[in-house]
Amino acid sequence: MFYRIFTTFSATAVENIIYYDVLACLASFAVIFFGSLLFGVMFGLFAGLVSQLTHHVSIIGPLSIFVFGYTSFLFAEMCHLSGILSYVAVIAVFCYHIKHIMI
Repeated sequence: MFYRIFTTFSATAVENIIYYDVLACLASFAVIFFGSLLFGVMFGLFAGLVSQLTHHVSIIGPLSIFVFGYTSFLFAEMCHLSGILSYVAVIAVFCYHIKHIMI
């Protein structure tokens, strides 16, 4: 995410960079960050729901975290968001749900 921003800035002369460019980069960072979190939370909630509804099938629980995590990664990357951040959000939300299931 920062790589694209800094390559754009390095191609432009320093005196030609205006405040609008900096604000656009900060807005782009915010969209990528919160969009990735949104993808991760949605897929994490869905993975938690699937694991709650299929608690009697023991293979679905571990399989769902890999499937939904990777799917979240792919969807975020297809939308040019951060797939890694999306995957971390899936794990965080899923851990919250699995803790309540296991106890």
